Amino acid sequence: MSNRARPWEKWYSEEAKQFDPRRALKHQSIPATVRDAATRFGDMSAFTLMLPQGQSATISYKALNEHSDAFARYCVDVLKIEKSDVVAIQAPNCLGYLVALVGALKAGAIISNVNPLYTAEETERQLRDSDAKALVGFDLFGEQLDKVVASGVQLPIVTMSAFDFFSPVQRAILSFVAKHFKGMKSSMKTPSTTLMEALKVGAASSTDVSAREITADNPCFYQYSGGTTGKSKGVMLTANGVLINIAQFEAMSPEATDARGKVGLLVLPLYHMFGLYMATITIQYGGQMVLIPNPRPLSNLKKALEKYPPDIFPGVNTLFAGLLAQPWFRENPPTIERTFSGATALKESVRKEWEEVTGAEVVESYGMTETTTVLTTNPTGEMNRPNTVGLPMPGVDIRLVNESGQEVPTGERGEIQAKGPQIMMGYLNADDLNQQAFDDGWLRTGDIGVFDDDGFLRIVDRVKDMVLISGFNVFPNEIEGVITKMPGVSEVGVVGRADGDSGEALVAFVVRSDETLTEEAVIAYCREHLTGYKCPKDVRFVDELPKTPVGKVLRRELREMAA
Repeated sequence: MSNRARPWEKWYSEEAKQFDPRRALKHQSIPATVRDAATRFGDMSAFTLMLPQGQSATISYKALNEHSDAFARYCVDVLKIEKSDVVAIQAPNCLGYLVALVGALKAGAIISNVNPLYTAEETERQLRDSDAKALVGFDLFGEQLDKVVASGVQLPIVTMSAFDFFSPVQRAILSFVAKHFKGMKSSMKTPSTTLMEALKVGAASSTDVSAREITADNPCFYQYSGGTTGKSKGVMLTANGVLINIAQFEAMSPEATDARGKVGLLVLPLYHMFGLYMATITIQYGGQMVLIPNPRPLSNLKKALEKYPPDIFPGVNTLFAGLLAQPWFRENPPTIERTFSGATALKESVRKEWEEVTGAEVVESYGMTETTTVLTTNPTGEMNRPNTVGLPMPGVDIRLVNESGQEVPTGERGEIQAKGPQIMMGYLNADDLNQQAFDDGWLRTGDIGVFDDDGFLRIVDRVKDMVLISGFNVFPNEIEGVITKMPGVSEVGVVGRADGDSGEALVAFVVRSDETLTEEAVIAYCREHLTGYKCPKDVRFVDELPKTPVGKVLRRELREMAA
């Protein structure tokens, strides 16, 4: 790093100040982490799948290692996966997801996680762009997979089920109930192999896969961005990027990675890097992570919270706000040790209420797919600073620049640019985007932030979301923060639309918790708390806001609605 001032380093421990990713890494790959966990934690529970009705299945660390070994051999022997071939995985949270992901990595594959909510067209686009050689899909999405194959994508398909790894009797009962009483059955016509069949074949094989996995700074994930601003892009992440990110977090707050024997509840999808990051922390430190396959409706979490009260709860603002609005949750709230918040801004009103109801310490972080996961995080304990996303991770350098590319003074807004060992290699098949993404080696995040004197960062908004009204820059996050404090408001999303008088005008999309709330009341509230040009001209009431699977509001869709 250069000799630029970094006020955040005064809060670092000596270990954090001397952070060296090469020395900090315990392992060079996720498969190596799994093998070590199998040795250290053995038959301890690693991951549990919890169904809405209360049925659950658990695999141990030893079983995760053995099953993933078997799938790796199947990938090599049957799927003919060569080193650095791409294996796509498309499914909601389930035990098979982890088995397939670790197994494919052990086989030397690059993983491309595919959002299971994608249309056939979106799935086809990602499979072609990533040049996937095999797809591990979900049995209930068979019709979608048929459409993908009909479009001309030819590749072997392995299907997993939510009922995999239940006992044979449980699996038979659950399958019967799902098929005959809930109409949940696969109508897939394309030939495929089930994951359980693949594991039997792999378990009988003697193929040695011990030295095949990708390590160090080579591409290991083609992780497609959430597409909040447009077409999804393939982000190339390295084999040890996730592990470096975990090592950075441990150097910052070692007590926060003390997960052995503790229970976490994962509502976040594993196909998103935030979810995968939390799962990998679980593996490295010996916790038990309970997986939720579908969090909608939120009552799907009720049995899990009762049966497996979580010590650790990673999530996003919309999840916390949604649970706080549930009477059953407030009547019997879990006592949580620590909550990790990321992916989108955490509203201060939500933070305070969540802490009061659950007793949890909320640790807010900031990152994006392009930075593997975490770029800045709050320390735990007394140094945790609400209303900020914390300090840059050890080994990370951040600067804020204005529209001319000049670094701004402390306290002024600027676009966040970053350097660090966990930052992406670039976008797949997109040289033009790669040139735009970096400024002399600094990643342009597109987010606007402010540093305080101590080096704590606050996110103001997105560069593309900024609205220009009568020559003034207006940031939607500020307006949303005011409106969400109004009684009767559950959620709000604010965007700009063209306006002949002032260039642009603000439109607020509001989800009401009180149906008597009026447009006039919202505008009057804004006028009371905001200067005139920051007040929305239009207020539109909606049943829900369009969001990504991890809860980011899709302002792109709101802008289309506003227009």
